[in-house]
Amino acid sequence: MADDRSPTVVVEPQQGVVSVATGAVDALRGSPMLLVMVLLNCAFLGAAAYYLRGQQANAFALVDKMFDRCLPEHKP
Repeated sequence: MADDRSPTVVVEPQQGVVSVATGAVDALRGSPMLLVMVLLNCAFLGAAAYYLRGQQANAFALVDKMFDRCLPEHKP
C-alpha cells in the first residue's frame, strides 16, 4: 500500500546569540516598559565597564610611576 501523505518538514531555528537575543526581544514586545528597562540596564552596564576600564588604566599608570620612583636603578 502506498502512503499518499506528504512528508513532514521539520524546521529548526538557528542556534546562537543572535537568535536568542531576537527571541528575547520578541518576547518582550508585549510589555514595552520591561524592554526599555532591559535596554537601560544594558546601557548602564556598558557605561560602567567603560568607566572602570579608565580607572584601571589610571591605577596601572600610578603603580608604574611608583615603581619608577621607589625601586633602585638596576645597572648590569
